[in-house]
Amino acid sequence: DDATTKYCTYWYDNYMGKTCKEIFSLYLVSTADMVLWNPSLTATCGNWQVQSYCVEANGGPTTPVPTTSTSSSTSTTKSAAPTSTVKPLWTLLGCWLDAAQPTLEFRTNITGGDSVMTVEKCQTACYQTGLLIAGLEATSQCWCSSYIANEATNSTECNLPCAGNSAQICGGQNRLSLY
Repeated sequence: DDATTKYCTYWYDNYMGKTCKEIFSLYLVSTADMVLWNPSLTATCGNWQVQSYCVEANGGPTTPVPTTSTSSSTSTTKSAAPTSTVKPLWTLLGCWLDAAQPTLEFRTNITGGDSVMTVEKCQTACYQTGLLIAGLEATSQCWCSSYIANEATNSTECNLPCAGNSAQICGGQNRLSLY
């Protein structure tokens, strides 16, 4: 769909036989967002086809931007609805091995330094760089990525408290808590 939002960060490839409504539930997407991000769809799932659909967007309008025009003999005006940013829902994906090939792409610095590391600070740092996968390792390292390499491991191997909040887990030695 050429009109799909340019802010899409995650796609569902519709070749598995799922219904449009099942995708709303599976990806926790509202009907309004699904139609906004995929303009070929209708609110009743009309035009559901075998193609890729945007199921998560980062930035852009959160509601359609209507325009109105009025004209008189002397002027034409247009107005648009305000826009806001769509923020991701962070979900713990588990504990992942970090090996010779890094699991995530970039080590990221957070405001205040490693000694104040928390899950939220790492997630915010990743989001601000446009990357929607966040990983915490060895109490104080924040890693961000657009993909995950390596494999998941037993969740008990991520057992080190975050440097900035000991009630949170920030990975382990060569292990990442991924969100």
